[in-house]
Amino acid sequence: MAVGIHAVDAAGESFEEISTAVKSVTALIEEVSSAVQHMATGTEQLVKSIDVITEHAETAASSTQTVSAATEEHLAC
Repeated sequence: MAVGIHAVDAAGESFEEISTAVKSVTALIEEVSSAVQHMATGTEQLVKSIDVITEHAETAASSTQTVSAATEEHLAC
């Protein structure tokens, strides 16, 4: 009977260790999930910023072409 009680106690301790480990893994998964969400938000903001920079670069290129054409026309006269 003592062997059975010892086995039950050992099993109980093992289940407690497993439960603690599962809680720890769950907490780590939550942290990773949160970090991934922050990264996704940061990436989204980065893409928006790149879009704005692209728009400004296109506007600047267009303005440069306009000035270049005007200069060439003025010099041709």
